[in-house]
Amino acid sequence: MKTLLVLGGARAQLKLINTAKEMGLRTVVVGIPGNYPGYELADVYIPVDIYNKEGVLKVAKQYSINGISMVCSDFGLSTVGYVCDEMGLSGLSEYAADASSNKLKMKQLFEQENVRTAKFRMIRNDCDVNDAVQVLSFPLIVKSVDLQGSRGIYICHDIQSLLDCYKLSIEESRVDYCIVEEFIEGEEFGAQAFVYNGEVIFVLPHGDKTMKINSTQVPLIHYTPYKENNKELLCEIGDLCRRAIKALTIDNSAVNIDLIIKDNIPYIIEVAARAGANCLPELVGTKLGLNYYKMVILGAIGENPKTYYESAHPFIGSVMTKMIFSQKGGVVTSIESCPSNITLFVKEGDEIRSFTNSRDYIGETISIGDSLNECEQKIKMWENNLQLSIK
Repeated sequence: MKTLLVLGGARAQLKLINTAKEMGLRTVVVGIPGNYPGYELADVYIPVDIYNKEGVLKVAKQYSINGISMVCSDFGLSTVGYVCDEMGLSGLSEYAADASSNKLKMKQLFEQENVRTAKFRMIRNDCDVNDAVQVLSFPLIVKSVDLQGSRGIYICHDIQSLLDCYKLSIEESRVDYCIVEEFIEGEEFGAQAFVYNGEVIFVLPHGDKTMKINSTQVPLIHYTPYKENNKELLCEIGDLCRRAIKALTIDNSAVNIDLIIKDNIPYIIEVAARAGANCLPELVGTKLGLNYYKMVILGAIGENPKTYYESAHPFIGSVMTKMIFSQKGGVVTSIESCPSNITLFVKEGDEIRSFTNSRDYIGETISIGDSLNECEQKIKMWENNLQLSIK
């Protein structure tokens, strides 16, 4: 029996663990102690911090794992790469993992390889700020280099806000620096991709709809197809994504790519060497006609996922996902009605927070149809039928 090591037991890893078990694999999960559902689901749980590379490697050797994986999170990617390097496993190299989970390293490689992205500078102190504004134009956006889910990101319109916000960004980070880049005003969107043995098997662009929370945009809706009538633009997006993947030397991995279009020209915002979060694996799987978690696992254990990909039957219509949230915080006192098309992450008695970032989602839904408008109307109907009381 082959063994898959999964980093973390939070909700985001549950479908990965479940799919591995359905594939007949033994699942070993590591993570800090806590009430995480993946620990109970796994065949084996070992309390090791996912940032503890040597500790995770020790577990990997103890259980003679065939692959190591995680989805929807950048945290621990460097550990994935380290274990793959040390044990000769299919998967990320530590170099690629570090490059794709640190925004400064990523931007430096993009600049070096001429991958179109916003102009940037590294910021560690007030002097760096003064230097940066000499070469960058407002508005600017400050970003923590090692966070995700819209955390540590601030838009600044003047030098005083920049001086204030870079400090906030660093306070939220594990490192003592951040980056500042020119804010490209345009249409944000994304793409999911998969690369194996140096070949990018597919690039799937998807539209995104966001909500502005505390000056940052938080993703709510993902949909495909995207710009299907503009074949030239889609070709350019595909080429740009492939060059970004190559610049970061990502291989044997799912890839999550954030982009923006200005004046019909696409720019890379950032790239993560893992499957996207917030129902993106479900969007990909539904559109491509396969279980995307299975494709991720096959790549991790060294079984060519291209064969599985090519045997699938893609859905020719439209697919849309939406994250469910609450504007009100408190305790869930009752769930009187929940449509079967909505998956809730909460139950009666759970305490929830008012929506401020992607960690506050309380559920998700996915819709298919002949058009995006049909998908959207279905989701609105399901949301209207959701009756959840919070006090």
